[in-house]
Amino acid sequence: MVPTHQALQKIFDTAITYASSVQEGGNFFWGESVDDPGLFFYPVVMLFRASPFTLLGALITLVFLGRYGLHKPRRKISYKEIWIVLLWGVVATCVLALSLGTKKVNRYILPALLAIDLLGGIGLVSSYYWSRRRWKTDKARLGLGLGLCLIVILQALLCLSYYPYYFSY
Repeated sequence: MVPTHQALQKIFDTAITYASSVQEGGNFFWGESVDDPGLFFYPVVMLFRASPFTLLGALITLVFLGRYGLHKPRRKISYKEIWIVLLWGVVATCVLALSLGTKKVNRYILPALLAIDLLGGIGLVSSYYWSRRRWKTDKARLGLGLGLCLIVILQALLCLSYYPYYFSY
């Protein structure tokens, strides 16, 4: 029987060897075949894999965090802001860690895409509630509701255009 620490050491040694070796088939990036696509591979993959509304919502979370950072009398950080910071940490860690290796495959970035999806949802819903607090008239709230419905419908149309290969988006 092999001791646990030797088995784990073998697993990590093999993983490091695979991660540091160049991918045999190469990569296709920016219209040409390259051995190592460089540091911008995963950020570009994320832009192609995420929908425009997801990216918009994720950027909105950065605006909300920026507002917290610029708030002079520091208030207590909310749970939502803690989750936003943690999710952005997951995205940054995944992108940085994966970009350092020479073997790059677009599916490796899926954990970061899940975090971006969650950030997109948090950002869109937060902006809806923020706008709802600002605009108190019935017409403005109706416009907000219709805008939110429009975003959902457009997102569904974007996804349906890839039927039955939803993973493409």
